[in-house]
Amino acid sequence: MKRFTFFLSLLLTFFIGAESAWAASQDLPQLSTDGDMHYYAIKNLRTSRYLFWNGNSDYIRQSATKGAGSYIFYFTAGSTESTTDGVTSIKIHNLGVPNCENVTLNNFASWTENGSDWYVKAATGGNYTGLAFGKNQTFGSAWNSYDSYYKIDTYSVDDGSIFEIEEIDKATVLSTLISSCKGTLDVWNAFGKSSIEAYTTLNTTYEQYKDETEGNFESILAIKNAIDTFVAAAPNSVTILLQNKLYPDYYIRSNSGLNAATDKDSYAYEWTLKKQDNGNFKLFNTYTNKYIGSIPTTGGWKGNGDDTNVPLVEDVSAAQDYQVLVGKANGYFTIHSTQIGLSDDRSYFHVSGSKIVVRWAADADASNFQIISDVADLEQAWNDALKAKAAHTGTAVGTLNTAVITPAVTTLDAATTSDGKALAYKALEEAISSARIEPVSGRYYTIHSANFTNNYLTEKYGDEGSFGGNSLYAQALEANQVPALWQFEACTTDGKTDLYYIKAANSGNYLSKVQWQEETQYVDVIEKSNENVGLYDIFNKDVVRTDNAVSFVYYTNDARSDRGTMHINSTSGDGKLDSWNDADDRNQFFINEVSEIPVTISAARYATLNLPMAVSIPTGVKAYTGEKQDNVLRLTEITGVIPAQTPVVLEAEANTYNFPIAYDDETAQPENGLSGTLIPSTIAEGASAYVLGIGSKGVAFYKVTSETDRTIGANKAYAGSLSEAASASVLMFNFGGTETGINQATTTDSESNVYYDLNGHRMLYPAHGIFVKSNGQKVFIK
Repeated sequence: MKRFTFFLSLLLTFFIGAESAWAASQDLPQLSTDGDMHYYAIKNLRTSRYLFWNGNSDYIRQSATKGAGSYIFYFTAGSTESTTDGVTSIKIHNLGVPNCENVTLNNFASWTENGSDWYVKAATGGNYTGLAFGKNQTFGSAWNSYDSYYKIDTYSVDDGSIFEIEEIDKATVLSTLISSCKGTLDVWNAFGKSSIEAYTTLNTTYEQYKDETEGNFESILAIKNAIDTFVAAAPNSVTILLQNKLYPDYYIRSNSGLNAATDKDSYAYEWTLKKQDNGNFKLFNTYTNKYIGSIPTTGGWKGNGDDTNVPLVEDVSAAQDYQVLVGKANGYFTIHSTQIGLSDDRSYFHVSGSKIVVRWAADADASNFQIISDVADLEQAWNDALKAKAAHTGTAVGTLNTAVITPAVTTLDAATTSDGKALAYKALEEAISSARIEPVSGRYYTIHSANFTNNYLTEKYGDEGSFGGNSLYAQALEANQVPALWQFEACTTDGKTDLYYIKAANSGNYLSKVQWQEETQYVDVIEKSNENVGLYDIFNKDVVRTDNAVSFVYYTNDARSDRGTMHINSTSGDGKLDSWNDADDRNQFFINEVSEIPVTISAARYATLNLPMAVSIPTGVKAYTGEKQDNVLRLTEITGVIPAQTPVVLEAEANTYNFPIAYDDETAQPENGLSGTLIPSTIAEGASAYVLGIGSKGVAFYKVTSETDRTIGANKAYAGSLSEAASASVLMFNFGGTETGINQATTTDSESNVYYDLNGHRMLYPAHGIFVKSNGQKVFIK
């Protein structure tokens, strides 16, 4: 059997009013007949609480107030006659139970058509005198208040078994039901359900009886059954928002606990009221998958739960039943807990000054709410805002993986119910969080301005920064692009695994921190052990307004309540990097993986190279390691891959060649007498280092003799030493034993003769290049 609706308790709470409607009596209850009905409240004298029916499969319980449940009883004659003087056999009805005229109390957990015979007599137990109710005439098992939940069960007669009955006049019952009918209509109208057929039928009943005052049984039964019928036919769930009366900008939301906030920006504010069999509701937030739990009765500054946050629970069995009741002003409603033991002035949702939801009385403005049931526009706005975030798809780091995002967006667009939208919204949020393209450990990336062309973050050698390292600049790419390459190292510290250290390819040092409102503090590149090293969130979209862009956010505390956002300190998009925490074109960047290193070889046809990563040798390029032997540099060709940090001499026609990064290559470094730089290196005074150049001997390695310019640039190869002296002024190339003075080569047309390349291989059909004839003459063929 279904439970009676919550609306009966609604009216009794607000419309009983005068205590004069209740006439105390210690006499046996008068039995009701079709022509003469008698309604009663039953109070246990030991607890001073009123009995009420708490729904099928539950118990008869007790409440401190007449209005906390279905507490109106009436009695008809039992099916057997009592054989004991002073004992009356009765059937027990409750006006809250659906079909109450045809069902009676069977046991404390059920009402059936035949019901049980119960017995009542005048009795004394302990210090109390009143009435006792029993299962049999001997009252060996009488009604008794026996536990902290205020259940009624059977026990021998003692002071917990004595009751007082208070008669309720028919006019009060009728007016209460009429008011309940109106309250029911008001609540469901606020739910946006006034167009359903059951609502129209209930409204017709209300119009028919709203002006009656006599309270005959037919009228009472007609209204009660109309409410029962409506509640049974009403939707099992409705979706609403709750806007507070005292704080009209605040809406209740599902958070760590139940609180109120102004954002109204997601499905966390949307509540599904799940109708229970008794017409009450469990309040569920689909987005967080949580129900509202019971109102606290302990804790807080008084220890009684007054200022304790109403909790949220995941287990439906721990969810509390609530009633939506007409509030203190037209158009406002209260949310009332049905839990046992609460006083009426501490059983309603109330938004506290700190904007958490606590318990309080119904008449406070902060305990009253407007119901927003038209949620379609809000849901569309939430969906559109999230889909705007989901639009950041692409191939750059920080963008979203199209293969994951697109199906999630499609599901959100296809959702039609509020619950379905909330679940699809959450799934898209999770996809945005997990489907972003993250930097891969060990790979190389460029970082360039999203709003200014050709402005790349570059390590500036020799320009000291705020923390003693090389300065960081946004600038145009130079011929050597390696100083503008970066690697990302994920943090492994708990709570920070979504953050990254950012490492310079050449120096192996890391970006420093950036702090807001430090006007003279700029980002530079420092050792990882430096306490000022930066740890960046590259996925924070708070200040990003350009598709596929990211920002670089450094949190100055573990709570992430303060931060610095990396920002180009120039309106032209170049220059040093500082902090700016608002949306701005200068703090938005693209991060793109690099797959190849461009290297330009001039008309001299030779160049040197030393890279921090392994690269494949492109077609048309030869690469050599070298060994200084007296006054010559003996070159040995390597093929396939140049291992990381292997200085080489390159030979090719004048052009720019792309050297693919060999990310997974494990080729060992070959034996090599050449040295290399990753960052610019200074030759000590008196030392002899040889660098590639064109001089009196043509293209060769010449000793650096300048007293002012003694720096070898980044990513170059050299011979000799940065610290030791040597006598030779030039090192000629020696390819496989043949010394080559390129400047002595003779320019001629192709002749019919025997030719060898510079590695000593015979060439039958020499084309363009330098060759050695069989007579030792060096020839340059155009």
